[in-house]
Amino acid sequence: MFHGHFSVKLTGMKKGFSLSEVLIALVVLSVLIAIVTPVIKRSGPDPKKVMMKKAYAVAETIVNELINDTMIYPDLVNAPVATDRRWGFDDTNAVTVQGVSYSGTTKFPLLFVSKMNTPQTPVCTGSTNCTFTSSDGMTWNFTNFFTSAFQSGASGANVPGTANKPYILVDVNGAKPPNCYEGQTGCVDPDQFRIHIQSNGKMYVNASDTKAIDAITAHSKIHK
Repeated sequence: MFHGHFSVKLTGMKKGFSLSEVLIALVVLSVLIAIVTPVIKRSGPDPKKVMMKKAYAVAETIVNELINDTMIYPDLVNAPVATDRRWGFDDTNAVTVQGVSYSGTTKFPLLFVSKMNTPQTPVCTGSTNCTFTSSDGMTWNFTNFFTSAFQSGASGANVPGTANKPYILVDVNGAKPPNCYEGQTGCVDPDQFRIHIQSNGKMYVNASDTKAIDAITAHSKIHK
């Protein structure tokens, strides 16, 4: 029987980190996060541009539906009586859709709103504008629609660049600031842009709203 003593030396065992080492690692990690986070944010899509692209797509869909619905906007270009001749949205004659009557200068704005999901009834003030907020929080303001601005008649004046033509001022942030569009004094990061609509259903963004134009012409896809 063996009565001797022996000892075993454990090798390869690693000791834990000291408190100071842990603190240093945390400091380094926090610095890296502070550096990387802004880069990641900048590399992502601009939320305002995303909403601008969405707003234009929605408007384009609705305008196309309305201009191609001959029950709402019949072809009156060749009407027998010259004074009755109208082109597309020039026609303000009364129509009834699902029991609701639309006519006059509010015909187009209210028909447009009827095609959207909106938690509120549109507010129309005199001969100035008509405003509503869609379910995604965007504010839509119809401007110059109440002055027979669509009327192009034989003059064909309803073309891009013509003053006082109807447009929709879209605020992608709703009531949140900055509530401005490009070209306004002090507007650094615009959240508004203007969609001009012609009587024949053609649409274009105001040339000054370059941020919106860039967003709309981008190839990135937006899932509704």
